[in-house]
Amino acid sequence: MINSGTVSGGSGGGTQFSDTSNAGTSNITVKGGVIDGALVGNLLFFTGTSASSAHITNGGGEDNNTSGGLTQFSGTATAGSAVVLNNGALVSGASGGNTSFFGTSTAASAAVTNNGSAAFDNEGGGTFFYDTATLGAGTLTNNGGLVSGGFGGVTQFNISSTAGSGTIIANGGQVAGGLGGRTDFFDTTDGGTARAITNMGGRFNISGLSSMGMAIGSIEGAGAYTLGAKNLRVGGNNLTTSVAGIVSGTGGSLSKEGNGTLTLTGANTYTGGTTVFGGILVVANLSGSGTGTGAVTVKTGATLGGIGTIGGSLTVDTGSLVMQSGGTLIVNGMIINNGTMRFVQGASLVVGNGATFINNGTLDIMTGGFSAPAGFTNNGIVLDSSVIKVRTVSLNAAAIPATVTLTMTGYTGHLYQLERSTALDVGVFSPVSGVPTQSGTTGNTLTFIDPAAPTVQAFYRVRVDP
Repeated sequence: MINSGTVSGGSGGGTQFSDTSNAGTSNITVKGGVIDGALVGNLLFFTGTSASSAHITNGGGEDNNTSGGLTQFSGTATAGSAVVLNNGALVSGASGGNTSFFGTSTAASAAVTNNGSAAFDNEGGGTFFYDTATLGAGTLTNNGGLVSGGFGGVTQFNISSTAGSGTIIANGGQVAGGLGGRTDFFDTTDGGTARAITNMGGRFNISGLSSMGMAIGSIEGAGAYTLGAKNLRVGGNNLTTSVAGIVSGTGGSLSKEGNGTLTLTGANTYTGGTTVFGGILVVANLSGSGTGTGAVTVKTGATLGGIGTIGGSLTVDTGSLVMQSGGTLIVNGMIINNGTMRFVQGASLVVGNGATFINNGTLDIMTGGFSAPAGFTNNGIVLDSSVIKVRTVSLNAAAIPATVTLTMTGYTGHLYQLERSTALDVGVFSPVSGVPTQSGTTGNTLTFIDPAAPTVQAFYRVRVDP
């Protein structure tokens, strides 16, 4: 145990690791201040050292105007796979325990928990990154306040530090009125490919950046995401996640990248727009606008879907795909389609506020419920149910058994299945055994062969799905 000073002005104890030393599997406690004015103890790791598999606890301040226990990593030091606990202040006027990373040090694969304060209006435990230090592949958990009005644990990235490929969790208050844990990015820091899980009551904030914005691997949870006027680029870790909390920020914008799916279910209020560069963005809010008030742009190869509301305009770039499977998508601004918009399985589109819809590309509504709004202008191609047609049907009765060959035109984004019945009754059609489902490509010819046609009458149809 590393103790603090016991009289005002008294120094606390200290332990230092240098050269290539490591903490092994030690259990180390760095106590917070116990009397007003006394200095706290500290645990220091310098270049070349490692916390290895140690268990480290930084206690919160125990008296007015006292600091919490302190652990620091500097130079090339690493936290290894240590378990680190930063406790919040125990009394009013005290500070929480904290861990700081400087230089090029890294949290590596450590598990660090910042607990909330046990006193009203006082600090929780914290973890702070400076210089070009990184979270690495570590896990950071910021818990909420332990009492009403108690602050939650905090993680801060400063200067040019990064969240690496780690995981950052912010939880809500532990009791009613307890403030949630928070994750803050400042200066020119970056989220790397980290996973940010901000649960209800937790907070994630990039408004303090001095740069135009930053990337992070993914975001999720029912907590608050504050952008300020910055751009947040998400999706680089290709995870599929959902954000139920509110994304806010005057001038703030959101960019979706990567191959995963991001679902937005909250009534978001950011105003700077949304751009989908890759993967799928699903808008599934029940109130307000899932994409704030700004414009939404879907780039080539990206997908937009959902059954919610887009508050601003929507532009689909050449080669892009906008797909919705079920329900109604509401767009309250102008729609310009230069690529492909596909509405399937009974899905429908509502253009609100008297806005216009200009189709310069392909509008595929073969299985959707699209009705052209008053402001609809078609300069491109509209594919409705009338294009689903059988081109040829032939019977080879001389074959044993007899065969039936059917051809039709296919379209990209749809699957086609040959079905057969001995009666012209919708309820008794079933897939033809041995005939695989085919994927369509716009303009290609699909050929289906029933290798064992009935000797009595038969009726055929092709099921289009979705």
